[in-house]
Amino acid sequence: MDVPLQIGQKLGPVRIYGGVVFNFNRTEGLSNMVADGLRDESRAWRVGLGLDAGSFSMDVRYETSMTNSFEGVNFRNEMYPVNLRFTHLMLSFGYKFI
Repeated sequence: MDVPLQIGQKLGPVRIYGGVVFNFNRTEGLSNMVADGLRDESRAWRVGLGLDAGSFSMDVRYETSMTNSFEGVNFRNEMYPVNLRFTHLMLSFGYKFI
């Protein structure tokens, strides 16, 4: 689950925003080899740019990890370290019905 904490500014039809995202990870359904190394919580930076045109909207967001999301892989009761940081480039489109 992602919980963003962002601030932004709207300049006419353009929006710009940024902030920190707290990621809370769940391990249900994962194998023990993976679940043992997954951190419960990690943080990331997010910046974005949005455009509103009538009922339509478009956003481009960039997100990159501030902390390592994964400590390692548990194989035969031995932890093998893994440096796993995420970087996302997201594009979203929206339509306002009301």
